[in-house]
Amino acid sequence: MENFELEDKWQLQQDQLAKDIKKYLEQNSPDSILWDNCDDALIGTSRLFRQGEWREVAMYDYEMLINIFIREFREDGKSEQEVEDEAVEWVDYNIVGAYVGPYTPHVLYSSSIINFE
Repeated sequence: MENFELEDKWQLQQDQLAKDIKKYLEQNSPDSILWDNCDDALIGTSRLFRQGEWREVAMYDYEMLINIFIREFREDGKSEQEVEDEAVEWVDYNIVGAYVGPYTPHVLYSSSIINFE
């Protein structure tokens, strides 16, 4: 199978996953917040204890968020490293660093980017 066919298949699966997660949250946690244009990084839900209650919130993958914003920030004249640094800074400040109430989404860091030593 060609690489682009695999990417298309993955995208279709990710699109369906995001739709299913959104539908689930609409039914079970209608106050949950979803980040705009970040469906490719939406990977599930998380139950967190916030403000004295258990809340179910959207869960995003950190590495996938970075990739979304690398694509968005890529422009002529910028090196790949500059684009990646800008994307990391933007995600860290505007998504990971954001608290917009008890239904703020949870960001999951995969073990591939965490040094456990």
